Amino acid sequence: MKHIIKHTPNGISILNLLSGAMAVVFSINGNFYIAGIFILIAGLMDFMDGLVARLLKAYTKIGKELDSLADIVSFGFAPSIMLHIYLKKLLLQNYLTADILYVSIEEMLIIFSPFLLLIFAAIRLARFNVISDTQEGFSGLPSPACAIFFASAILSFGTSWFNEISVYAWHWVILIIVFSSLMVMPFRMFSLKFKHWHWKGNENRYIIIGISAILLLTLQSLGISLAIVAYIFLSGLINVLDINQ
Repeated sequence: MKHIIKHTPNGISILNLLSGAMAVVFSINGNFYIAGIFILIAGLMDFMDGLVARLLKAYTKIGKELDSLADIVSFGFAPSIMLHIYLKKLLLQNYLTADILYVSIEEMLIIFSPFLLLIFAAIRLARFNVISDTQEGFSGLPSPACAIFFASAILSFGTSWFNEISVYAWHWVILIIVFSSLMVMPFRMFSLKFKHWHWKGNENRYIIIGISAILLLTLQSLGISLAIVAYIFLSGLINVLDINQ
């Protein structure tokens, strides 16, 4: 029984990994909606494995490594593939069978730019594993937040009137560069983990939950992406206020 309890968080990490793999498969087949759902499920599993580990006090060295390996697939490789296929769809006819060796240099740069997310997610995760950070919160944008931003944005821009905006492929490249940089910047972002349920000490968490709920109810999938943006700006505001104190 103790052995099962000890490895319960690892089982949840494996579900994270499996969800990331499913997101890759559905992206390759052009089903961005299901791929995006699997990335969201991976994000939930990533949150749950840490929560369950804390509740059960089931911390293991293999669990830490497994969590990072799952994250690199679900929040590095999966969103990169999803964006890669999506940008091919924007730029190329018969995108599932098109030979990318015969596209222009500009199109080549656009189509392969999403793999910056994979590179910088790997750097972030590697740095997280070797650097001991005793401060509360995160240094840089967490890779799950980055992946969820792009998955939700693709669902929004590809299935609504925002589709007209998405034809400007270079706009996606700019977003990719910005969010890749945010993952490795020494930019303090507050943690969403609750140590208690009182308002005092959790003001920022309750505020972002309220903002996210409003955005999700009014804008559906686009609201998820905007909630990530709100989280970034609120963290920046807190940093500025802390510096001025």
